[in-house]
Amino acid sequence: MDDGRTDILGDLSRVRWQVALRTFGNDHATLIGMLVDWWITRDPSNNWVLEGGPSFQLPGTGMTGGGQCDAVFCRGEQAVGILEVEGTRHKYTIQKVGRYFQSPDPTLKDLRFAVVVLYRCEPRGGRVKAFPCAASPASIAAACDESVSCPLHDLYLVAVEKEWVPGLTGIRARNPYYSGQVHKIRGSWFRGGKSIAEIDLLRTGGVDAARRLGRTTRA
Repeated sequence: MDDGRTDILGDLSRVRWQVALRTFGNDHATLIGMLVDWWITRDPSNNWVLEGGPSFQLPGTGMTGGGQCDAVFCRGEQAVGILEVEGTRHKYTIQKVGRYFQSPDPTLKDLRFAVVVLYRCEPRGGRVKAFPCAASPASIAAACDESVSCPLHDLYLVAVEKEWVPGLTGIRARNPYYSGQVHKIRGSWFRGGKSIAEIDLLRTGGVDAARRLGRTTRA
């Protein structure tokens, strides 16, 4: 059985990104659910998911530092991909994906790709705020480095970028945490230390109308 990774970058446009446009605060659980739905929907007969994926360390060895991933994309009997969704420790999370690719665990030997979704939780600044860029130079550099170390694997980086919305009213006005509005979602494919291709996932996903609606919402 093939590993199901054919045209993953383009196929990520089929994720229901319009849900992220209508979610405010910490998107972590929402984004995981969206990507799990995407993977299973690609091929419901063969694809399935482990949520709260196992450590990259061999079980029973007592070794430390083997953090878990958010999900494992599986196909048939094989674990073929890793999902990580991260709002703070971007570089660390990308480096952790490399540890999965090089894991000695035989149940992870068929891993071929990873999808890493990066976002930001809170804005920075004083009276006028802004959300830091999710696709920071450090994150891009880390993705390039890991793809050099694991040249047979594909790394897909999805950057969920937010803009600060001033003048909110109602429950979203209670905390700057809720002031972010997703305005761009960019996908990049890394292999062998290079960015092979990029895609605007909002435009290709046909959700421009939903994006415009979300950006004007002040609820």
